[in-house]
Amino acid sequence: MYGKRSVYVLDANYDAYVDANWPTTLAEPAPPRRGTWVARPLDASMVATRAQTVAVRDAVTGTARLWDVRSLDEYEGSTTLPGAARPGRIPWTTRRVDWWLFRQDDGSWRNVSETRALAAETFGGATPDDTGPAHIFYCQSAVRTTQLIFGLARAGWPLERLKNYDGSWVEWSHLAAAEEIAIGE
Repeated sequence: MYGKRSVYVLDANYDAYVDANWPTTLAEPAPPRRGTWVARPLDASMVATRAQTVAVRDAVTGTARLWDVRSLDEYEGSTTLPGAARPGRIPWTTRRVDWWLFRQDDGSWRNVSETRALAAETFGGATPDDTGPAHIFYCQSAVRTTQLIFGLARAGWPLERLKNYDGSWVEWSHLAAAEEIAIGE
């Protein structure tokens, strides 16, 4: 969102890093060098607002699909996490998706072909070249959503087709009218 395109992600976890024989030390690190990267102005095209999320309901042509990546208990409304005003989900959510869908049991990322196959199955045939509706993801506070977005981006989806509803359930649960919240299956 601020123009940084070269990033590193630890695939799996610390134990996998050690198992791969990558270097570790208990020695005090050298002072870090000052970087040269300068943030660009915020690119808000990757973020969905509450208004854009409401627009999914009102769209005649289906400009976006809305995905809830919280747990089943959160989705059905039997669990409310701290920060949320009340339980439930956005009624026009396309469906609930596990936020770890593109991760393997050991925490590492699935390969590109597995991710594409799972995405096509889960997101109604969607592919990286899909010109259909964009995808908007929400969770409790826009953190778990980044896992799905990152997995899709790794598999070739253009970032401009993947939006993170930054307010997510915390914002929605505080501002929504009664008809804008569903509870149950």
